[in-house]
Amino acid sequence: MSVDVGTLCRELAIPWTEGDLRNLQGELEPYLAAFTQHLASGEQIPCHIDKSGCLQAPITDVADPEELFRRAQEEGAGVGAADFEVRDYPGYWITIHPSDTDRKPPVPVVMLLLKRPPAALPLLEELRGRCSAAVGARVGTCSFLAFNLPGFHWELHTDDEYEAVCSRVHVPLRTTAENLFVWARDRKCAWGDWLLARHLKRGSVYQVRTDVPHTVINGHPSEGRLHLILDVEGPFVASDA
Repeated sequence: MSVDVGTLCRELAIPWTEGDLRNLQGELEPYLAAFTQHLASGEQIPCHIDKSGCLQAPITDVADPEELFRRAQEEGAGVGAADFEVRDYPGYWITIHPSDTDRKPPVPVVMLLLKRPPAALPLLEELRGRCSAAVGARVGTCSFLAFNLPGFHWELHTDDEYEAVCSRVHVPLRTTAENLFVWARDRKCAWGDWLLARHLKRGSVYQVRTDVPHTVINGHPSEGRLHLILDVEGPFVASDA
């Protein structure tokens, strides 16, 4: 496929300091604490990679898994129609569903849903507004945290058909230089034959295209990677900035 590589990733020019980042992490602590609790249990996260995995937490006022998937279906995302498993834990649910039903076997997506989500997240709302102004489209109606264990990567994929998302904003909270966001010409591209490979560094905010085949790779042997991810509504439009 023919793609303008310059459109795949851009750092957003928004007011954003290390203090903003720390304060936002404090506001998101209920989610981070649940991540820590689940990871500390030692329970294997379902994954296509042995001894690795990805744990995602949707940031939502929904506290019921059935309602979460029902809303996704109403919004037109293919994930809403997927079969899913629910596991019950103190303080949160874990849901498991296939990332792409066309894949055999499908790659599992594991989500952590708080039973008592925070009533308000004003700092996140402020960030959403800043990003919306920078991107020129509504950002963050759907937001989630993603923790990638060492050795994790998705299969090459796009998000526009299955999740109805053409681009996303990434806010790195915890990362190392061994974490890369990469794009390829097609989903069958040879591993390493990338159009572009970028490390998204802590302290910056990025818009990345997800309508082009891509994946994320945590190549660190022992450190996890944690990003806040915000969906951008509508089709991708290249910026002149």
